[in-house]
Amino acid sequence: MVKHRSSQELFEAYHEHPDFNNLLLELTERLPNSPYDKFVFQLHNHINQIIINLEKTKDKYSSFDEDSITNYICSNLDSMGYTASEQTKQVGAVDLTVKEGDYTWIAEAKIDYHNTKILEGLIQLLTRYITRDKKAGFFVYFKGKNFNKRVSSFIHYLKDEKLWSEHTNKKPPELAEECKSIFRTIEVIKENESYLECKFQCPGVENIAVRCFFVNLSFWPADTSAEKANYIRTNNAEHELTEFYFDLLDSDSEIDKHKLLSILERKFRNIDPDDFRS
Repeated sequence: MVKHRSSQELFEAYHEHPDFNNLLLELTERLPNSPYDKFVFQLHNHINQIIINLEKTKDKYSSFDEDSITNYICSNLDSMGYTASEQTKQVGAVDLTVKEGDYTWIAEAKIDYHNTKILEGLIQLLTRYITRDKKAGFFVYFKGKNFNKRVSSFIHYLKDEKLWSEHTNKKPPELAEECKSIFRTIEVIKENESYLECKFQCPGVENIAVRCFFVNLSFWPADTSAEKANYIRTNNAEHELTEFYFDLLDSDSEIDKHKLLSILERKFRNIDPDDFRS
């Protein structure tokens, strides 16, 4: 016969768990406070499932551009019963807009070429598109090597004013100060390898909660089949070349010619230089 534990016994068991705080947060997240909270909670769950399915087929999507990946998410949300659209006009073109009844949720998306590139996407979301929103989303598509390391790098970057201010200080003084006033208010609610949930204080908007979804599209196989797959080599070389470019923009160091030539060799390995000689 199964013995059911009392509420007190269940609480004590939870309290003894080493990850008690996160377990309690997960439990409270399952108790939406309003119909709007319920809408966002269900939407987050559906997006998580879409991302899991997307990552299972990342060999097909790792070479796609930002808009095409967002289109995959948008189409799947549509099939789940939401009204989802891309590039919706709203003082600009919002990457993803999701509606259900009277509720609307917006999100921006960026490919992880560099932490400053991701930061610019957040700045765009928080200073251009947010109006009366209480919650919003931000997708980061990771294509480079070492997914977990890159996620950790971005989270650390976002928390450290010394790091992100190196970028915002390059903006005109009035814009730099606006960015600083927002990112200094960051309050991390929860973080893991799948997403970062945080709150910001924006001009005219208090406590905007943004969930940053981390999508693992890193596809760098090293088996025999991969050695013969030119599209994998050229796609990854192209991604590294773009990373190299943004690193160069964000740094005062000299060009690493050896690294650049290594990337270009992989990108153009099948091209015979003699074809371009007269």
